[in-house]
Parts: sequence; structure tokens; C-alpha cells
Amino acid sequence: MADSVVTFLLQNLTQLLTQESKLLGGVEDQVKLLKNELSLINVFLQNTEGKRHDKLVKEVVSQIRDVAYEAEDVIDTFVTTVTKHRRRRSKLRKLIHSCDRAIAFHEVASKIESIKNVIKEIYENRSKYGIDS
Repeated sequence: MADSVVTFLLQNLTQLLTQESKLLGGVEDQVKLLKNELSLINVFLQNTEGKRHDKLVKEVVSQIRDVAYEAEDVIDTFVTTVTKHRRRRSKLRKLIHSCDRAIAFHEVASKIESIKNVIKEIYENRSKYGIDS
């Protein structure tokens, strides 16, 4: 009986760790995609420079600017986390830092997903209200 419970827990833990490692392994790619998205946002902001007298355009620009700042913060967090991990430390500190790094990467991945959803919503609203860049 106890063996089957342990086996069940190990299977679930293995599955959870596999899913988490996929999430954490993709963080670097997500950060790169987010940087690309920021470049496109920058172009959009430049293209709307002369159109900002329209209240609707002003609101969209404000929302885009807010999400861009949030994205920059996430990228900074990622870079800081990676930089900290590269320092030389004792084995115990490396182990502790690896756990901290995994937690930080998980938070970065979650925030990137949230930012992507906000960007998608802004884009849909922009189209819905007929705002051209």
C-alpha cells in the first residue's frame, strides 16, 4: 500500500518537474521574443507620434507604454538573475542560488505570459476601435 502511494507521488512529481523544466527552459526564448515585441511597440509609438491628439489613440499609446515598461522590468529581472548565477560560489551557495534562480525564472515566465496577454488584448482593442498605426 505504501509503495503504491510513493509510486503515485513520484510519478506526479516527475510529471510536474518535467512541465516546470520545459517552462524554465523556454524562458530565454520568451525573453528574446519579448525584446522583439518591444521593438515593434517602439515602432508603433513612433508611427503614432503625430496622431496623439485623438483621445482613443492617446489611451492605446498609454496602455502600450505601460506594458512596455513592465516588459522592460521583466527583461531586467531575467538579465540580473542570469548574471547573479554566473558568479563563483561555494557548492552550497550554488545549490541555494539554483533554487532561487528557478523561482525567479518561473516568475519571469509567468509575467511574460501575462504581458503577452495584455499586448494581445491591446492589439485586439486597437483593431476593434479602428485605430491604425
